[in-house]
Amino acid sequence: PTLARLANDYPVALFAPLALVLSWGVWIGVFSATPAWSPAWLLGAGLGAWGPGIAGIVVLRLRGDSVRSWLSDSFRTHSVIRSMALAVGVPAVITVGVAAAVFAFVGVPNRVPLGQLAPQLVASFVMTTLWTGGNEEFGWRGFALPHLQEQYSALVSGLLVGSLWTVWHAPLFVYGLYTMPPAVYAVSVLALSVALTWYYNTTDGWILGAILFHGSVNTFLNLPQHVVGGQEALNSLPIPYFGVVAVVM
Repeated sequence: PTLARLANDYPVALFAPLALVLSWGVWIGVFSATPAWSPAWLLGAGLGAWGPGIAGIVVLRLRGDSVRSWLSDSFRTHSVIRSMALAVGVPAVITVGVAAAVFAFVGVPNRVPLGQLAPQLVASFVMTTLWTGGNEEFGWRGFALPHLQEQYSALVSGLLVGSLWTVWHAPLFVYGLYTMPPAVYAVSVLALSVALTWYYNTTDGWILGAILFHGSVNTFLNLPQHVVGGQEALNSLPIPYFGVVAVVM
């Protein structure tokens, strides 16, 4: 009964620590017990990403809400074509901005090896959309954001979700999955959270689109550094590559 009252009165306050415990428990356990970048290690990275969605379902059940109705509403939008176009188009525009900034310092490549990059991009898109990124959206935008927007503006709600989202990634830095400076990453995540808040509100809360948006960002933003030839070519940038990403975001 106490948890039920807490879930009704403070749903996000209960959701937040639950999402951290579920994801961090998996990550710390798997990363501590398996060799880095082994199949089991990578499997654990993906399993931990389901923590926010599971936390949202747990709090929904404590509130007595229907999980089936929640999922049904999450997959409904007033314009599928427009919503899908925005989910892919906005990340593409961000990527063009990053590419323009990189090319200004590194130079425009004479040849883009699309034939070599295409299989890698397709595999990355499927993986980051369905397993290691997009699935988080059931918790962040599917549960936390709409409850926060009952009390706060869209901007404040987006920044609050982004702050929790940033902290949630901490074990991925501790165990070396992420290597960029945490402060730079935090700026990117906060900006992305605001963009996804706009997308959520524009599409009437279409979580399938938010999943597609998330996967597109994770896939597209790696493209400019591959096009110019990898890390060695990026040494001429005045700031690290992910610093450029943060500024553009």
